[in-house]
Amino acid sequence: MLKNQKQKEEKKMNDVYVLIDTRLNQIICPPIKLPNVWANIIGLSLLSDEKLIDLTWAGHPNLSWRNLNNVPIDIDVPDSWLEISKNNIKQLLPDFDVEGVKTPKELLTFFNHIIM
Repeated sequence: MLKNQKQKEEKKMNDVYVLIDTRLNQIICPPIKLPNVWANIIGLSLLSDEKLIDLTWAGHPNLSWRNLNNVPIDIDVPDSWLEISKNNIKQLLPDFDVEGVKTPKELLTFFNHIIM
C-alpha cells in the first residue's frame, strides 16, 4: 500500500515545475503547475521536459522550466525561497499523505529540506 501511495505522490510531483534563470543559476519563481500560456508560448503545459529545459527556441535563451524532481544540484536556492515554496507545494498537493511513512527519507524533500 505504501509503495502505491508513494508512486501516486511522485506522479503528482511530476506536475510541479520551477522557472530557472540559467545565467544567474537560480530559481526565479516558486513551484507551480505549468500554465497553458506563458510569455509567448501557448500550450506550455503540453511540451515535453526536453523542450522546457532549453527555451532558446522560443526566444528565452537564459530560462528553463524544470520539473521539481529534476532541478540541477548546483542551483542557488535561497532560504527565503524554500519557505515560500513549502507553502506553495502544500497548496498544490493538499492531499499529500504522509501517514504511514516510516522513515524520514520517505518524506517530501527538496535539496535535503523537509517540505512535508
